[in-house]
Amino acid sequence: MPAQFTENLTVLVAEIATIAVCMYYLAVWYLVGRDSSAGTITVSYEPPHNLSPVAMRYLLKKGLDEKGFTAALIDMAARGCLDIQQRGDCYVFSPGPVEISCLPEEEKNARQ
Repeated sequence: MPAQFTENLTVLVAEIATIAVCMYYLAVWYLVGRDSSAGTITVSYEPPHNLSPVAMRYLLKKGLDEKGFTAALIDMAARGCLDIQQRGDCYVFSPGPVEISCLPEEEKNARQ
């Protein structure tokens, strides 16, 4: 075979392989990879109503830590179940005027 024919044969095989790979990916994309038109995705800037700040912290960090405990204390104070007073460099916690029945279960356990 002449050398020129061998060079052209190599280019021809490369082009056929490229076209075959492109056709394969097009077929796979058409069958499997198309995005569905499920609608608009809305963003929620507030946590779900049935989850307390402690539960949200637990879900985000997959565990409990000091910030989760602090979130529980602040939430209890915001609901009126706990009074927080600063005395010098320390904080004093005392039961608030509201009953603990309004608290989520995890915060009821933290208060006891």
